[in-house]
Amino acid sequence: MARSLLAVVLVISIFSSICNCQTNNNVKCLPSDRKALLDFKDGLNDPENTLSSWQGVDCCTSWRGISCDNITGGVTVIDLHRYGFGDLSGEIRPSLIQLKSLTHLDLSSNTFEGIQIPEFFGSLKNLRYLNLSNAGFSGIIPPTLGNLSNLHFLDVSNLGFPQLAVDDFEWITSLVSLRHLEMNRVDLSLVNSTWLQRLNTLPRLKELHLSACGLSGSISYLSRVNFTLLTVIDLSFNSFSSMFPTWLVNITTLVDVDLSNCKLRGRIPLVFGELPNLRFFNLALNVHGKIPRSIGNMTSLVDLDFSNNNVDGGVPSTIGSLCQLVNFDVSGNNLAGTLPLSLEGTENCKADSPLPSLVHLRLSNNQLHGRLPDWLGELTSLEELSLAFNFFEGTLPSSLGSLQNLTDLSLAGNRLNGTLPQNIGPFSELVVFDVSSNYLTGILSEVHFSNLRKLKILRAFISGLA
Repeated sequence: MARSLLAVVLVISIFSSICNCQTNNNVKCLPSDRKALLDFKDGLNDPENTLSSWQGVDCCTSWRGISCDNITGGVTVIDLHRYGFGDLSGEIRPSLIQLKSLTHLDLSSNTFEGIQIPEFFGSLKNLRYLNLSNAGFSGIIPPTLGNLSNLHFLDVSNLGFPQLAVDDFEWITSLVSLRHLEMNRVDLSLVNSTWLQRLNTLPRLKELHLSACGLSGSISYLSRVNFTLLTVIDLSFNSFSSMFPTWLVNITTLVDVDLSNCKLRGRIPLVFGELPNLRFFNLALNVHGKIPRSIGNMTSLVDLDFSNNNVDGGVPSTIGSLCQLVNFDVSGNNLAGTLPLSLEGTENCKADSPLPSLVHLRLSNNQLHGRLPDWLGELTSLEELSLAFNFFEGTLPSSLGSLQNLTDLSLAGNRLNGTLPQNIGPFSELVVFDVSSNYLTGILSEVHFSNLRKLKILRAFISGLA
């Protein structure tokens, strides 16, 4: 949720800076622009008749999806994205070139039935925002888009079929004003190995989204980092077979890094503690090594996902400094040793409990052992605690009953013994409770469940039930 909100805020910020969406009611649409829009409409298939308002002389105030310049009346915005509109398809006519004031074009999430992105889009020289994502386009993205030197935002992501592709990344280097580039699931397997160097020529770039693009080769080396304003980089689900790109630590503006499932090699770099602004960090399905103690310096972290790697060692006590951490997932690794008896840096959180923002704690499928520390029962915001399939032993701490927000408690597949405390959830919101495959004994009675009114899944193999 936090990441989605960040993305929305960034897109709104870009949209606000490049689009004049307020239309003066006294300004009338330019006749030439109205004629161009009507010709554009005639080429479209509009089965839901969502462009029925496109009639009359005033396209500025009454035509759906259209905005104009407050002074000249020139059309500045065409926003026909599917959500809130119909399912448009058909032909995109070059009459759009007549719209000399057009800065914003959004045709996303429509169904253009496999037609190519028109080459003439490269003639819309004043465009600052172009969103063609998930609109049913196919084929090679025209290099003429490189003519859009004023473009701030470009999204041609394609989450389904047909497939979009790029065979030469050279045109990207001409987009000198670009702030946001999104090409998720666009086939980039044909671009040569210099694609990263090409992107590095875009000094204003703030967001880079290239997830599942078929990229390969090394990303470990970049002699000089020019895109030093990057806040978001997503290279997930590619096959780099590369050492970890340590050059990322030179970009101190980074807020969101997603390198999950990239076939990266090597150990988690210790220097990542030098990124104090990083909030979202996803390295799932990649590297090995230890979680560095320097992680405690990343005090802005909200989401940390190291799941399904070959991470070994233990959980450093310095995680206590991560006051804003909401999600901590290191499940499916080779973590060994015990959990720290206490956490360092908790006084920096200025709260009554350690890790005051933590909602999800996932440590399942590791090799952790020892007793469960008392601080687990002090994580007052916790909703999910997953410690399943480790080697934890000893009795179940009654302090877990203090976790009033807990909805999912999974302790299966450990070596816990003793009886199940009757106060495991006097104020619990538990929906899932799994303590199966342990060495617990005793009798379960109505007292154990009297306050578990939301419980839907119970897994517990204990000697008797009263």
